[in-house]
Amino acid sequence: MTFTSKLLITVLVLFGCVAVGNAYLNPAPRAMPAADTMDRVKPGLGPKNFAAAMAALDKRVLAAGQRADRQPGSWLNHEGLARAHLSRYRLSGNYDDLVLAGAAIQLGQDAAPKGSGPLLTRAIFQITTHQLNGLSGVLQQMQEFAVAPGADEQAEALAIAGDAEFFSGRYADAMIRYNEAAAKQDGAGIAIRIGRLHQKTGRPDLAIASFVRAAKIEKSPTPQFLSSMLLQIGVIELERGKWDAASKYFAKADARFPGFWLIQAHRAQMLAARGDHAAAQKAYLQILADRPVAEVMDALAGIYRLEGKALPSKAWAARAKAIWQQRLAVLPDAAYGHAIDHELMLGDPKLALDLAQKNNVARPNGDSTILLAWAMIANNQPAAARDILTVNNNTGWVSAQQHAALSQAYAMLGDSKLSITEREAAAKLNPMIFDPAAPLIWFGHH
Repeated sequence: MTFTSKLLITVLVLFGCVAVGNAYLNPAPRAMPAADTMDRVKPGLGPKNFAAAMAALDKRVLAAGQRADRQPGSWLNHEGLARAHLSRYRLSGNYDDLVLAGAAIQLGQDAAPKGSGPLLTRAIFQITTHQLNGLSGVLQQMQEFAVAPGADEQAEALAIAGDAEFFSGRYADAMIRYNEAAAKQDGAGIAIRIGRLHQKTGRPDLAIASFVRAAKIEKSPTPQFLSSMLLQIGVIELERGKWDAASKYFAKADARFPGFWLIQAHRAQMLAARGDHAAAQKAYLQILADRPVAEVMDALAGIYRLEGKALPSKAWAARAKAIWQQRLAVLPDAAYGHAIDHELMLGDPKLALDLAQKNNVARPNGDSTILLAWAMIANNQPAAARDILTVNNNTGWVSAQQHAALSQAYAMLGDSKLSITEREAAAKLNPMIFDPAAPLIWFGHH
């Protein structure tokens, strides 16, 4: 598998995908017992844990940077450096790597002769950072290359075009692109996308089956890749209120690829949700001792706030806010979603609304619409929230969150009957959504 295939798969694991009507779906994979099947998939080559993976990526970034410095006129060297930074970002979560990747891509494009250049890497970068403006032009330029891209690159370009359709809220068009990509070259990346399709359209068992298929068809799955599939299965279980099952998959993911802070954060939040605040706090603090992850700071601040400990809650929230402000300044499209969470739960509702409106303009899909609705509710705009959620309910997007938000909007409007109806719809999808501990779920909730 080429680098771009591996990078795109991991981008998909960490970020989002699709929802469409049945007429556009690939034949649904047969549901299977995910845990048993995943346990039988053996990892191939690759670092065995997070520390080893980060050490290897640090060396890779250094070597790629040295090559680019030695031959600044080679666009391939700049592209190699961009790829190294993107790979390190998806593990570190450090936006500095995103910024440096973008700079290297631009240097590569500037150095490239007409009809060539790092356009596929630019497209992957733009999808990773949710920058949809100009993406179609980048993909079109690829089709005009002097040397035609291979089947692998053509498939990835089609899949990225599908991602752009998804983030734009055009779910049927997204699935068409994914089917075209699969026809060019099927693989784990397409299976992941189809899994996200099922996940976002209320088909959790089929979503799990697709993630299992991705693990099985990947030719040499690394421990990191298999861990990512287990993590995604855990998120699906979390979304449908099966907290015990989610905890089990998060533990399996940690065992496959020990030390990854993102998996540890998922495990810590389950401790918090189960009422073991001390253990959760300890786990979050251990993560923060190694790296300043704003999402983890927010989660920790949330626990302190629930416990009535205002000083540490405000302190951690302030540290997180400073990081979100920095990220919003350099890559706003990439930062909007979690920054909105921060402001809604721990900060300024007015700022949350402003960010949510910008986010919904940048990528008007179901996740963005639901975030905007919650921000409207927080700013006493229930009618506006009701209107956008009503439209969203007719798009094929299915989540407990959209019904919970609509229930709250109707309650604020004084329509108790419809509020109860929507509350029941939310609870049917996720019986734990109204649990008092649910606000402590920070990772994997959208």
